[in-house]
Amino acid sequence: MRLSFRVLRAGSLPLLVCVLVFAVLTTPVTAQTESCQTVWPCTDPDGCPDFYVSAVVLASQEFGLTIYDFMSFTETDCAFVNGFVSGTGTRELLIFFTRLGNMGPGAFQIGSRFDNPDLFTPNTCHDHYHIKNMVDYRLWAVEGYQAWSAARAAEPNLCASEVLATHPELRAGLLVDGGKRGFCLTDFGTISTKHDGFKCPNKKDRAVYSDCDVQGLGSCRTEGYPPGVIGQWLDITGVAPDGEYVLENEVNPLRRFAEANVQNNSSAVLIRRTGTLVEPLQILAHP
Repeated sequence: MRLSFRVLRAGSLPLLVCVLVFAVLTTPVTAQTESCQTVWPCTDPDGCPDFYVSAVVLASQEFGLTIYDFMSFTETDCAFVNGFVSGTGTRELLIFFTRLGNMGPGAFQIGSRFDNPDLFTPNTCHDHYHIKNMVDYRLWAVEGYQAWSAARAAEPNLCASEVLATHPELRAGLLVDGGKRGFCLTDFGTISTKHDGFKCPNKKDRAVYSDCDVQGLGSCRTEGYPPGVIGQWLDITGVAPDGEYVLENEVNPLRRFAEANVQNNSSAVLIRRTGTLVEPLQILAHP
């Protein structure tokens, strides 16, 4: 049986039917090896942006946190070609909603891919260009995440790739590294207590960036990829049987884009898998 996802915008959630199938052993998707350096400065006179991932949305079953393990892929499917799954055939997918926001005083002003082609990459599943290396999805063993958090706290000036290079033993606890994903950023929503857990500390910018042709994110603005967007998952085939894990999302993981604060870019939630069910247990890191 072949099922496909429609590309949806934030706030429009499809019904995902979960059917239990047998898992096939696989090798986890590995992250790209990239250098950690700032390639885009603050350009807004009001200040720098300050990115975050909403832990409230990431941990919410209401917004779609679930196991969906009846998706089948071939070598020609865009999800396989783009590296969103680590193999063909039927895959087990951990699906979640990623909501990125800007709580900084300044807008993230990046603009058109034609003006800055090195900062963008095509996404054949979405039929438009994404900003490169915008967000990283990871699934950890609980003990692995604890060691990861301690290492990052001890070396806060290093980005994620640098910490992993300095402490290669941490990869033993990293069950799935979803890679540094591209993202289309537009002023789709605004920061709210319901969806983000706090009010925006700055004056809300008017909506300026409305489509993927000219991208950016104003102060107090948000963008989200809900379940239903192709690639909005981690391929956990054969690596995450029933048990407890930590799901982590990190925005701007290579620190390529200058920010007011890079210490609040990661959100993580403790989850429990039981068959095709996922229960969020506790938010472990949040902005």
